Amino acid sequence: MTKAKIYYHDIGDYLSRFWAFSKAGRALADLHLNYENISAHPDVRETQSDPFEHGQSAVATHKDSGITNNPNDWARENRNPRYIIDLLHSVINLSVQTVEIVKNLPDVVFESEENE
Repeated sequence: MTKAKIYYHDIGDYLSRFWAFSKAGRALADLHLNYENISAHPDVRETQSDPFEHGQSAVATHKDSGITNNPNDWARENRNPRYIIDLLHSVINLSVQTVEIVKNLPDVVFESEENE
Protein backbone atom coordinates (compact mmCIF):
# COMPACT_ATOMS: atom_id res chain seq x y z
CA MET A 1 0.00 0.00 0.00
CA THR A 2 1.34 3.40 -0.88
CA LYS A 3 1.72 6.19 1.61
CA ALA A 4 -1.11 8.12 -0.08
CA LYS A 5 -3.51 5.19 0.36
CA ILE A 6 -2.50 4.71 4.00
CA TYR A 7 -2.96 8.43 4.63
CA TYR A 8 -6.38 8.41 2.92
CA HIS A 9 -7.47 5.39 4.96
CA ASP A 10 -6.36 7.09 8.20
CA ILE A 11 -8.21 10.31 7.32
CA GLY A 12 -11.38 8.34 6.54
CA ASP A 13 -11.12 6.54 9.87
CA TYR A 14 -10.52 9.79 11.75
CA LEU A 15 -13.45 11.49 10.04
CA SER A 16 -15.76 8.60 10.78
CA ARG A 17 -14.77 8.70 14.46
CA PHE A 18 -15.09 12.49 14.53
CA TRP A 19 -18.65 12.34 13.18
CA ALA A 20 -19.56 9.57 15.65
CA PHE A 21 -18.35 11.73 18.55
CA SER A 22 -20.02 14.82 17.08
CA LYS A 23 -23.36 13.03 16.78
CA ALA A 24 -23.03 11.62 20.31
CA GLY A 25 -22.14 15.07 21.67
CA ARG A 26 -25.21 16.62 20.09
CA ALA A 27 -27.44 13.86 21.48
CA LEU A 28 -25.93 14.25 24.97
CA ALA A 29 -26.31 18.03 24.86
CA ASP A 30 -29.94 17.72 23.83
CA LEU A 31 -30.65 15.22 26.63
CA HIS A 32 -28.95 17.29 29.32
CA LEU A 33 -30.37 20.64 28.22
CA ASN A 34 -33.92 19.31 28.00
CA TYR A 35 -33.88 16.88 30.91
CA GLU A 36 -37.18 18.15 32.34
CA ASN A 37 -38.98 17.12 29.14
CA ILE A 38 -37.74 13.51 29.09
CA SER A 39 -40.38 10.93 29.90
CA ALA A 40 -39.90 8.37 32.64
CA HIS A 41 -37.83 5.33 31.78
CA PRO A 42 -40.15 2.40 30.92
CA ASP A 43 -38.64 0.23 33.67
CA VAL A 44 -39.28 2.72 36.48
CA ARG A 45 -42.00 1.46 38.77
CA GLU A 46 -43.83 3.70 41.22
CA THR A 47 -44.92 2.50 44.62
CA GLN A 48 -47.28 4.04 47.12
CA SER A 49 -44.51 4.15 49.70
CA ASP A 50 -42.40 6.49 47.59
CA PRO A 51 -41.27 9.25 50.02
CA PHE A 52 -41.18 11.89 47.26
CA GLU A 53 -44.84 11.25 46.45
CA HIS A 54 -45.82 12.02 50.03
CA GLY A 55 -43.83 15.22 50.42
CA GLN A 56 -41.26 13.60 52.67
CA SER A 57 -38.17 14.53 50.70
CA ALA A 58 -35.25 16.02 52.59
CA VAL A 59 -35.76 19.51 53.99
CA ALA A 60 -32.60 21.19 55.25
CA THR A 61 -31.82 24.53 56.84
CA HIS A 62 -28.34 25.95 56.39
CA LYS A 63 -26.94 26.55 59.87
CA ASP A 64 -25.15 29.85 59.18
CA SER A 65 -27.58 31.56 56.79
CA GLY A 66 -30.84 30.11 58.08
CA ILE A 67 -31.95 29.46 54.48
CA THR A 68 -34.26 26.48 54.25
CA ASN A 69 -34.05 24.24 51.19
CA ASN A 70 -37.34 22.43 50.75
CA PRO A 71 -37.66 20.63 47.40
CA ASN A 72 -41.43 20.41 47.90
CA ASP A 73 -41.86 24.22 47.82
CA TRP A 74 -41.43 24.46 44.05
CA ALA A 75 -43.95 21.66 43.52
CA ARG A 76 -46.50 23.41 45.76
CA GLU A 77 -45.94 26.86 44.24
CA ASN A 78 -46.45 25.48 40.73
CA ARG A 79 -49.33 23.20 41.72
CA ASN A 80 -47.51 20.12 40.52
CA PRO A 81 -47.17 17.73 43.46
CA ARG A 82 -45.56 15.10 41.20
CA TYR A 83 -42.73 17.40 40.06
CA ILE A 84 -39.99 15.79 42.17
CA ILE A 85 -40.92 12.20 41.35
CA ASP A 86 -41.40 13.01 37.65
CA LEU A 87 -38.01 14.75 37.61
CA LEU A 88 -36.37 11.76 39.29
CA HIS A 89 -37.89 9.43 36.68
CA SER A 90 -36.70 11.71 33.88
CA VAL A 91 -33.16 11.79 35.28
CA ILE A 92 -33.14 7.97 35.48
CA ASN A 93 -34.11 7.84 31.79
CA LEU A 94 -31.47 10.48 30.97
CA SER A 95 -28.85 8.34 32.74
CA VAL A 96 -29.84 5.18 30.87
CA GLN A 97 -29.77 7.00 27.52
CA THR A 98 -26.40 8.60 28.37
CA VAL A 99 -24.88 5.19 29.10
CA GLU A 100 -26.18 3.84 25.78
CA ILE A 101 -24.78 6.78 23.80
CA VAL A 102 -21.36 6.53 25.47
CA LYS A 103 -21.28 2.74 25.13
CA ASN A 104 -21.75 3.06 21.36
CA LEU A 105 -18.86 5.50 20.86
CA PRO A 106 -15.97 4.14 18.78
CA ASP A 107 -12.82 3.04 20.54
CA VAL A 108 -10.05 5.59 20.76
CA VAL A 109 -6.39 4.61 20.84
CA PHE A 110 -4.05 7.18 22.32
CA GLU A 111 -0.44 7.44 21.18
CA SER A 112 0.90 6.14 24.52
CA GLU A 113 -1.27 3.01 24.14
CA GLU A 114 0.00 2.35 20.60
CA ASN A 115 3.55 2.00 21.90
CA GLU A 116 2.65 -0.58 24.54
